[in-house]
Order: sequence, then C-alpha cells, then structure tokens
Amino acid sequence: AGSSSSYYGVRKVRSPSRTISRYFPFLRADAPMIYWIIAVQVIVYLALSLIDLVCTLVSPLRWWHVGSFLSFRPELSYLASHPWSLVTYILPHDSLLHLIGNMLLLWVLQRPVEPRLNPHRTIVLYLYGAVAGALGYLAGYYVGGSLGLFILLPLELMGASSAILTLLTATLILRYRGRAHGTASSTQDKSLWIALGLILLWGLLSYRNIGGHLAHAGGIACGALFALFLERGIDMTAPLVRLIQRASPNIPTPPTSSEPPLPLSPEEEAILKKLRHSGYGSLTEVERAKLRLIGERTAHQS
Repeated sequence: AGSSSSYYGVRKVRSPSRTISRYFPFLRADAPMIYWIIAVQVIVYLALSLIDLVCTLVSPLRWWHVGSFLSFRPELSYLASHPWSLVTYILPHDSLLHLIGNMLLLWVLQRPVEPRLNPHRTIVLYLYGAVAGALGYLAGYYVGGSLGLFILLPLELMGASSAILTLLTATLILRYRGRAHGTASSTQDKSLWIALGLILLWGLLSYRNIGGHLAHAGGIACGALFALFLERGIDMTAPLVRLIQRASPNIPTPPTSSEPPLPLSPEEEAILKKLRHSGYGSLTEVERAKLRLIGERTAHQS
C-alpha cells in the first residue's frame, strides 16, 4: 500500500509523483540546475560502467574502459582528432569514490551558487570551467615540460573537479566583493567552507596528481575571470545564455530556492533586472544602497 495519512477519519493518499520528487528532487520540473547536472553525471557514469561490464562479458580477454573515448589527453594531435574531449572528460570518473566526492561537492554548492548566478548562467559557467581545466592541463604539459619544471606523462584527464572549482571560485569572489544581488546567510557560508574543506582534503590525498592540479588551476582561473569581468559589467556567459534562451523560449527559468519570493516594488524589480543584465558596476550609489536593503530583508526572512 502507498503512504497515507488520516485526519478525522479522512484518508489522504500521497500521489506517486510527489513521493518520487521527495526522494529524488532532481526529477522535479523546477529542480535547481545543479541537481540536473548531478543527475546527468551519475547517469552517464552508470551507463559507462554498464557498457564496460557488458563488453567484458563478451570479450573477457580485453580490458574495457569506454570512458577513455570521452577523456582528455594533453596532446595537440589528440585534441585535433578529439575536440569534444575539451568538455566530455567531465563525464567519466576514475572510480565510484571519485564520482561521489565530486557530486558531494556539487550538492553542497547548490545553495550558495545558484542564488548568486542563475540556472542558465550556472550550466554555461560549468562548461566553461571544463574547457578551462582541459586547457590548463594542456598548457601545463607543454610549458612545464619545455621549462623542465616537472616530468608529466600525457595521461587521461577525467572528472568534473575543474568545472566545480570554477563555480566555487566565482561564487566566493562575487560573495565577498559584494557583486551579487543575493543575500548573506550563515547556511550559505557553512556550505562554502565545507566545500573548501573537502577540496583541501582531496588535494592532500592526491598531491601527486600534477595533471589534475593543473586542470584545477585552469578551473579556478576561469571562475576568477568570470567574477572580475562581471564586476565590470561584462558577462562571459551571456552569448551562450542567450542561445539557450532562444532555443527554449517556452521553458521558464527554474527558481533557485524553495522559499517563496519576496514581494518587490516595481523600482526594486528594475534594479534587480539591471543587475542581472549589466552587472553590479552599472548600479548607482542609490541603487546599491537599495540593493543592500533588499538583501537584508531577504536575510531576515530566511
């Protein structure tokens, strides 16, 4: 029997869709973008693992790892023949533990990240971070090798760490430089510190992973550039965001919080709209003061 509750003899049965969305929030139509990213990452990993298993059963004398076709290698010849690997390397992971660590980071970052950005900007910046991570690995491989700084083998790069670090870095800079329209809450601060702690712990455990750290540096640089450009009213993600919006004009932007929206005056809505389109640097001193009041009001409500 399904779940139910009674009140004065009246039996109310929960609908299956509500029960499923309760335990699998990424299946909701209004789910945060990061939940969708986590879902795609997990599904692709499980699919690749299943393909590996089937191929091993069919041909047990051969070692199978289908994820290698999506991974990135720091060689120009490989990049020329596998240009998609600049992005697709974030889908496969070395192990289940690697996947769990990255997805845990994404889950922790959902609350502080999406209120600072927005769903479309989040996914575009996530992809930018992937490309930046691959280019950081590529540049480190050639520059470090030519200067004799270290000996680096052209090993495969897998995992979404660089893209996640891009989101984290951008959020930290936007938050602590006051360049976002969102609020300041202790819950979001704790999420950021937890994410930083997990990254530092993972870095200590994988200190020999030079290629991975080069990719991480690329992701961090991408997040920093995005935040600093946005401060000056330049949104690096705008071209792709507009493309996404044109491709799905009837799909509304999902909300970034489960809380009901605050009632805003027309003047306040105009300030937030200007902030989203032109950045914090475009606001006047009066508009910035009103923006702080909006943030304080939202913080008190939460």
